Amino acid sequence: MIDPDWLPLLIRAAAASGVVVLASLAAERVGPFFGGLIATLPVSTGPAYVLLAIDHDDAFIADAALSSVVTNVSMIAFLVALVLASPRCRMPVSLGGSVALWIGLAALLKLLPWTVAGALAANAAAYALAFLLLRRSPPEPATRRAGPRWYDVPLRAVLVGLLVVGVTTASSWIGPAATGIGAIFPIALSSLTAVVHQRLGGAAASATMRAAVVANPGFLLSVLTVHLLAEPAGRWEALAAGLAVSLGWSAGLLVWKSRK
Repeated sequence: MIDPDWLPLLIRAAAASGVVVLASLAAERVGPFFGGLIATLPVSTGPAYVLLAIDHDDAFIADAALSSVVTNVSMIAFLVALVLASPRCRMPVSLGGSVALWIGLAALLKLLPWTVAGALAANAAAYALAFLLLRRSPPEPATRRAGPRWYDVPLRAVLVGLLVVGVTTASSWIGPAATGIGAIFPIALSSLTAVVHQRLGGAAASATMRAAVVANPGFLLSVLTVHLLAEPAGRWEALAAGLAVSLGWSAGLLVWKSRK
């Protein structure tokens, strides 16, 4: 029999893991652009925020979402580092270095006081630098394919489940700012990068993360929407609106891609 005290944690882990596994499996099968688009949807952040909304009030969710808006600067740096390093380095080096960059930059950003205007200005500067760097680094075609490893999917499920359980369980002790940072740790993008790099090579991983850079503004707008609406409209309405914004951005990119 399962201890009733553990049941909520197991439900949280299963719900978040299932969403991310389904999204990442789809991403691997539809190419770099669509893979990056799917992986940038709030497939791990969304479940984390839903579970946080069950335990906390509107103000907590609003504050956590502002922290996530700020920390998206780290996400942009993480994605650009993967785009540039994946074709040139082995997967442990490129992914490990990019995660270390995310952690270091997120820690530095947390030290500063932030307003919505300041957070948006920081993100705008990060996007400008990102697109400048990526323009000078043309994409390379994928050149190899490897077979899947039996533990790819279970490993992703365990990692994402542990992240969501850890963030939501510790949220009452670490406060909204740290919770907002932990909620957008790039566990889904990291696991997808590891799998694509192993199965298709570094160039394919780079192309997937390049697409994720283009899709990332939709994620930023979604957490910004949650921050702006959580207190005046309520946290559940804000989360629904944030999801709609993310899906709308992705739909717009699909239309743009089809016309291009």
